[in-house]
Amino acid sequence: MHSAFATFCRTTLCGLLTLAVLSATAGAQEIRNVARVTFEDDGAPVTVGSNAAVLSRVPYHLFRATGFIFNAKTGEAVDGVEVRLLDSNDVAVQSAMSGPAQRRAGFARVSLAAAPQAGEFRFQPVQQGAYRLGFVLPDGWRLAIGATQASVSGFRGPDGRPVLLEPGSYGRQFSVAYDGEVAIDVPIEPDLPQLRVEMTALASEVSEGDALGYTVTIANDEAAGPVRDGVLTISLPRGFRYAARTLAADNGQQSDPMISGDGETLRVELDDIPAGETATVTYRVRVTSNVRLGDATSTAFVATSMDYASGMAVARVKVRSAFLEERVTIMGRVEAGVCGAGERMGLPGVRVVLETGAWALTDREGLYHFEGVQPGVHVAQVDVASLPKGAKPILCDDDVRKAGSAISHFIDAAGGDVVQANFLVSRPDAVETVATAEAKTAPVDLFAGQSPGTDWVLPTVDANPNAPALHIAIKHAPGAKIELRVNGEPAPAVTFEGAAGSKDGWIEISQWRGVVLKEGDNALDAIVTSKTGDVTRLSRKVHYANTPSRPVLVKEQSRLTADGATRPMIAVRILDAAGKPVRKGMTGGVRVGQPYKLASESAAQQQRQLAGTERAAPVYRVTTDDGLALIELEPTTSAGWVDLAFEFPAAMRARSEPVRAWLSASREDWMVVGYAAGTTGFNTLASNSEALRDTDHDTDFTEGQTAFYAKGRVLGRWLLTLAYDSGKKTDDASLLSAIDPDQYYSLYGDASSVGYDAASSEKLYLRLETDQFYAMFGDFETGFGDTQLARFSRTMTGVKVESAGRTMTFSAFATETAQRNVRDELAGNGLSGPYQLSNLSIISNTDQIRIETRDRYRSEKVLSVKALSRHIDYEINYAAASITFREPVLSKDADFNPVFVVAEYETQGVAEKELTAGGRVTALLFDEQVKVGATIISRREDGALEQLGAVDAVVRLGETASLRVEAGSSTGGVAYLAEVQHATDTIEAVVYFRQQAAEYGLGQSPLGQGGVKKMGIDVRQKTGAEWSLVGSAYKESSMRDASERVYGDIRVEHRSEGRTVFGGARHVADRGATGARATTQALMAGVTQSLLDNTLDVTASTDLVVGGDQTTSYPTRHRIGARYQIFDGLRLIASHEMTPGDGPGGSASQVGFEVEPWAGGRFGSTLNQSKVGEAGSRTFAQYGMSQSLPIGARWTVDASFDGARPVNEEDNVAPSASTPSFASMGAQQRFSALTGGATYRDETWSWNTRLEYRDSDADDRIGIVSNALRQVSDTTSVAMALRVYRQTDAAGYASDMAEGRLGGQHHPAGGDWIVLDKAVMRYEADDKKAMKSMRLVNDIAVSYDAGEANPWRGGAHYGAKYVTEKAASDDADGFVHVIGVDVARRVTPAVDIGVRVDARQARGFETAYSAGPAIGWTPVANTWVSVGYNIVGFHDRDFEEARYTRQGAYFTFRIKFDQTSLSHLSDLVG
Repeated sequence: MHSAFATFCRTTLCGLLTLAVLSATAGAQEIRNVARVTFEDDGAPVTVGSNAAVLSRVPYHLFRATGFIFNAKTGEAVDGVEVRLLDSNDVAVQSAMSGPAQRRAGFARVSLAAAPQAGEFRFQPVQQGAYRLGFVLPDGWRLAIGATQASVSGFRGPDGRPVLLEPGSYGRQFSVAYDGEVAIDVPIEPDLPQLRVEMTALASEVSEGDALGYTVTIANDEAAGPVRDGVLTISLPRGFRYAARTLAADNGQQSDPMISGDGETLRVELDDIPAGETATVTYRVRVTSNVRLGDATSTAFVATSMDYASGMAVARVKVRSAFLEERVTIMGRVEAGVCGAGERMGLPGVRVVLETGAWALTDREGLYHFEGVQPGVHVAQVDVASLPKGAKPILCDDDVRKAGSAISHFIDAAGGDVVQANFLVSRPDAVETVATAEAKTAPVDLFAGQSPGTDWVLPTVDANPNAPALHIAIKHAPGAKIELRVNGEPAPAVTFEGAAGSKDGWIEISQWRGVVLKEGDNALDAIVTSKTGDVTRLSRKVHYANTPSRPVLVKEQSRLTADGATRPMIAVRILDAAGKPVRKGMTGGVRVGQPYKLASESAAQQQRQLAGTERAAPVYRVTTDDGLALIELEPTTSAGWVDLAFEFPAAMRARSEPVRAWLSASREDWMVVGYAAGTTGFNTLASNSEALRDTDHDTDFTEGQTAFYAKGRVLGRWLLTLAYDSGKKTDDASLLSAIDPDQYYSLYGDASSVGYDAASSEKLYLRLETDQFYAMFGDFETGFGDTQLARFSRTMTGVKVESAGRTMTFSAFATETAQRNVRDELAGNGLSGPYQLSNLSIISNTDQIRIETRDRYRSEKVLSVKALSRHIDYEINYAAASITFREPVLSKDADFNPVFVVAEYETQGVAEKELTAGGRVTALLFDEQVKVGATIISRREDGALEQLGAVDAVVRLGETASLRVEAGSSTGGVAYLAEVQHATDTIEAVVYFRQQAAEYGLGQSPLGQGGVKKMGIDVRQKTGAEWSLVGSAYKESSMRDASERVYGDIRVEHRSEGRTVFGGARHVADRGATGARATTQALMAGVTQSLLDNTLDVTASTDLVVGGDQTTSYPTRHRIGARYQIFDGLRLIASHEMTPGDGPGGSASQVGFEVEPWAGGRFGSTLNQSKVGEAGSRTFAQYGMSQSLPIGARWTVDASFDGARPVNEEDNVAPSASTPSFASMGAQQRFSALTGGATYRDETWSWNTRLEYRDSDADDRIGIVSNALRQVSDTTSVAMALRVYRQTDAAGYASDMAEGRLGGQHHPAGGDWIVLDKAVMRYEADDKKAMKSMRLVNDIAVSYDAGEANPWRGGAHYGAKYVTEKAASDDADGFVHVIGVDVARRVTPAVDIGVRVDARQARGFETAYSAGPAIGWTPVANTWVSVGYNIVGFHDRDFEEARYTRQGAYFTFRIKFDQTSLSHLSDLVG
C-alpha cells in the first residue's frame, strides 16, 4: 500500500504541490520594466539585472511600474500628485510624483528601462513589511473613497491593463513581501459639492419569485444651494427586474423610471433638492427564475448637469434558491448476500465515504444518506476497513457508474436530484454467541478464610460504602463482649444482629447492620473483652463520599479512538472534596463540547423520537467501588481534545475544570476516493436563453475539476488526511461542513449518522498526525477556553498545530481572515424564543451558545454555566439571526439570580483579510501538582494591530486546596486574577483578587468585568453536625471613576431533621461616580421546613433594612417559596419575592419545574420505545422539544410562569454605586411570561406542542409551536411542524409570522423507489410597514434504481413556489417552478444511454430550459465517458457546475480512483 500512496502522490498531490511552488517562485523573481538595481547587501554594493534570481537573497521588493493615479470619473491619468510611502509608524520612507517628472530619495539607485508615463508613480525597492500610502493632492482634487472596482471597470492604465483597486488604493495598510509585484492604483476625483446617497434593501435574503423593496435617500449636505437636474442611476443585480408602477418619491412622483435594454439599469430624474434637504425614492423589484444565487449587489449614484456628484451607494442581499435544487441527495444501502435473486440483509455500522471526506455510518438496516451535497460529479465508496469480518465487496450489476469497481460509484447529479448508490458484500463470518444465565448474588460467607483472632471482617480497609448505612462485622473468640462506637457514640442497639460461630467453634463473628454514617470520615472504635478479661481495641476509619467534587481522567481504562466506527469511551474517576472516590451508583450531569456527542443522548433521541432526554441533562454513572464512570461518545473521526464538563453540587466552588481527553485517529490501511472530470463543448445560443457576455459568443467551451480524499499511514507512524477540490467555492458562509437539517428534506427513512473528516472552506484540507500530535490546514476551533484572561474561542480556516504530551501541551494557529467575532448577552425573558442576535451575517456552524446564571448581587460571579449544543438544545435561523430553545429560558433561577443567554459567533467581514494568530503552551510539574501555561494572540482588524499575552498557573495545595493565578496584558490594558480554593468536610473557602482594565482583551470577556478591581473572601464553616457559619466580604472599585462598594455579610445556619434555619446581618457601603455615598445595614433571616415525608419544602426569608439607606441594590425584601418533589429528580417549584414600602418597590414571581440529571432509570424502560425508522438526532433537531413532567408511559407535560415588577429607580433615597459590575445587570421591565407544553409518544407516533405568552411594557408576544412525526408503515413516514408568533408593540402595531412545514418519505429497505417531499408555507404581516406576504413552496423528488433486476434507472425533481405580497400600494403575486428529469438505460455493463431535461420558469418571464440525449461508455475500469447533444440549452454558471446545459454537442470524461486502482497503477508504473 505504500507503493500505492507513492503513485498517488506522484500522479496527483505532488504534481499539484510542484506546480504551486514553481508558480510562486516564478512570481517572486519576476521584475518588469527594470534595467538594473543597485543596493547594499551586508554592507557590500550589489548590482543585478532585471529578472535576476539573486534578488531573492535580500529582503527587498519593487512596486509594479504601471501603478498610477487616475480620475475615478473618466479614467484619465492625473499628473502632479505626490505619493508618500509610509511605514507602520506612519513615517515617510520615500516619496514619488505621478507622471514623467519624478523626484526620489532613498538608499537604492534604480535605472528605469523606460520613463514613467502619465499618472504613473514608482518606488525604489523597500524592505518587507507593512506600509500605506499618503497623498498630497493638487487643489480641486480629493481621494475617491467611494470608488469601487465595479465603478472603474473599463478603465485601463497606460500599458492597457485594467486598473485594480485594493486596500492600499484608499490609503489603507498593505504588505510588501515575496508574492509578486505590488500595484497600487489610486482613484481621485474633482472636489465638487458632494451628494450623500444611501441605499437600503428591505430584506436580507430573497429567492425566486419574491418581490423586494429598496429605499434610496439623497441628501444635499452643501450650503451652496439646491441641486438641480439630478439623475439617479440604479444598477440591478442579474435576475432582478423592476416591478412596474412601484416607483415612488417623497414629492409624490409615481412615474416609472427609464429602463435599459437589458433591464438591469434604472434612471430616475429627480426634482430639485434644496440645500440641507433630502429626497427619498422607493421602488420594488421582482426576483426572476434566472437570478444568480449568492450575494446580489445593487448600486446607486446621482449625477447632475451642475457637476454635482455623489458617491456610490451599495445594498447587498443574499439570494438563496426557494427550492432544493442547490443541493443533491445521495441515498443507498449496504447489503450482504449474493448476486441474483435471494434474500439480502442490511449491514449496520459500515462507513460510506465521499471524495469530500464526508462519511455516513449505516443504520441497522444498512441504509445511509448524504444530504446537502453540491451538484456535479462525486464518488461514493465503501470503507472496506469498516466491513465486518469475512465480508468482501461483490460486483454484480456493473454499469458505467460502478465502472468495474465493487467498492465505489460515480455520482453525476444535477441540483434537486435524489440518486442511489447501493453496495453488495458477501455475508460476514458468523459471530458465535454464548448464552449466559442471569447472575445471582450468592450469600457472603464471612467465615471463609478467617483464622482465630480478633479483627475487623467488615468494613475492609479500602471500603467505599454505597449508602450511609454500614454493615459491620468483627471476629473474636467465642463468648467475648464487644462495645462498638461510631464517631464517639455507642452504636444503636437496634443495629446489632448478634453473634454467630464457625462450624469448628473457634471463631465468632458479631454483626451490626444499618449503622448510620455521616458524610466524610467516620471513626469506628471497638473494645473487645474476652472471657478471661483480655481487652483488645480495634479502630478503623471509613470514608463515605456522597458529594462529587473533582473528576480525574483514568486513561488506562479509556478507549480513546477516533476511527468513525467505534464508540470512544472515557473513563473518569469521580472524587469528593477529600480526594476519595465517590460511592458506587452516584450520578450527575455531564456535557461534551462540540463536535462530539454523548452516545446516551443519541440513544435517548432515537428511542424517544422528538423527546430525547426531555429537560434532563445526560449523566455519568459511577459503576465501580473505586468511583469510576465510563462515558461513551458517538463514533467520530475528529481526533484531538474532547472536553467533558461535569455538573457538581458543591456550594461555593467558583468553577469546575473539565476533564480533557485526547482522542487519537486510528487507521492502518490506506483509503483513497476521488475523481477527475472535464467537459468540453460548443456554444450555440437559442431564443430561450439570455445573452452571453461578449466573451461567450459561439466558441469552444472547456471546464474541469479534480477532487479527492485520502487517509492512511506514511513513514510508519504518521497518519495523513488529505482532501482537495479544485471546483470548491470558497465564499460559502459556512465552516466545519455541518448540515442544517431544516434546509433540506425533512425525512429520509433511515437512522444513519453523518460525519465530516476533511472540513475546510478552502479547496485544500491537510492533516498530519501521530499519537497526541497533529498539524492541519482547514476549518478549526481555536480551543483557547481553559483560562479566563486569555480566553479566545473562535472558528476559522487556516493552519493549526496541537500537541499533547504527558507533561506538556502546545497549540498554535494562524489564519488570514476578514471574519469578525461577535458576543451577544441576552437576558432570559421566560420564553423559548425567538431571541434576536445583533448581526445578520452569521457564518454557519460558528455559533457557541451557553446559558449563564449570575449572582444577583455580584454579576461577575457566574453561579452556573450550561454549554448548549446546536440542534439538541437550540435551533438557529442564520438568515434571521435568531435562536429558539428547546425549553423556555427563565429570567431568573429559583433564588432570583438573573439568567443570561451568551451567544458568540463569527460574522462575514467586508474588509480585506488580515492575519490572526495565537499560541498556547501548558506544562505539568511536580508530579502534576502544578500546571503552568502561557498564551499569546495577535490579530489585525481594519489595519489595527491588537495583541494579548497572558500567563497562568494552577497549584494544588494538597488534596483540599488549590491556587489559580492569571496575568495578562493586551493592547487595551492589563488584567490580573488570583484565587485560592479550599474545601474539606468541614470548611469551604474561596479567597480572590481580580483587576481588569476597561479595554483589556480581544472582545471575549464577559460584560461588566472590564474596568473593575475586586478582592474578597467567601467562607462556609461547619461547626458541628448541624451548625454552620457562612460569611462573605469584598471590596469592588471602578477603574473608570470613583465608584466603590464595600460589602460584608455573615449568617449562622442550623440544619436539623426536616428543617433549616438561618439568621445574619449585612453591611454595604457604596460610593457613586459623583462621590455621593449610601450605606445599608440589614438583618437576614429565613427558615425551610420539610413536610409530607420530605416531599415538600416550604421556605420563607427576609432581608430587612434596619439602618442606613434604602437602595435598589439592597432594599428590604421578603421571599416565600415551595419545592414539591414529584419523584426523584423532578420538583415543582414556586417562589415569590416582594419589595414593600413607599420607596423602591417591586416584585418577582416564578413557577416551574426543576430537573436534576436523570439517573438512567427514568428513561431506561423498554416500554414505549419508538419504532420510527428516522434518525432520532435529526428529527429532534427539526421537531424536538423538551418537557418536564412524565404522566404515564406516553405523556409528558411542562409549564412555567416568570414575572417581575422592577424596582422603581426614581424613588431611590440615595444613589447606588455605579461600577460596571452593578450596571451590567440592567434595569428590568415589567413583564409576565406563561408557558405550557405537552408531548405524546407511542411506538409509531410522536407529537409535541408548546404555547407561550408574554406581556411586558415594551410589547406583548404570543406563540405556539407544534410538531408531529408518524411512522405510517415500515417504508413510509410523515412529519409536520407549525410555528405561529404575534408581537404587538406598545403603540398597538402587530407583526405576525406563521410557518407550516410538511414532509414525507417512502424508502423501502432494499426497494427500487425512493420518494421525498417537503412543503413549506410562510405568512408574514407587519401593521407598521403595511406589508403582508405569503409563500408556498413544495419540492418533490423521485428516484428509481432496481439494480440488476431492471436496466432502467432515473429520477425527477419538481419544485413550485407561489408568492403573494402586499406592500403599501403594491399588490403582487408570482409563480415559479423548476423541473429536472434524468432517465438512463443500461445497454451493456459498459454502455448506457440517457436523456436529461431541465426547465425553469417564472410567471411573466421567459422560460429557460435544456434538453438532450447522451451516451455513456466505460472504456476501461473506473472511467465514464459521456457524449451528448443538447437540442436546446441555456447558459447559467450556477447550473453548469452540475451538468452541461448549453445548446450543442459536448463531451464529458470522468475518472475515479481508490486505493485499489492506485495500487494497480503503481504496479504498472513500477
